Amino acid sequence: MTRIYLQYCDISIEAGTDCPIQHRQQIAIERETLESAGNTIPKLNAVDVAQVFSLGLSVVMLFFLLGRGVGAVLNLIRRG
Repeated sequence: MTRIYLQYCDISIEAGTDCPIQHRQQIAIERETLESAGNTIPKLNAVDVAQVFSLGLSVVMLFFLLGRGVGAVLNLIRRG
């Protein structure tokens, strides 16, 4: 995949003048994204969707188990 970095000014300036440094913004765009700009509905890749879902579910389960563990420790401390 080829990344293309675009730099733009987030304020309106006159043509031919430089953009102040504090208003310069940069964005990275994949080349394939630019080539498919005419396509209004992007195609979802099932593998990517599954990876994002499994990552999100893993994070939720991790925090659930971590919370249960901390709760059990605090319960033991409270009961003596």
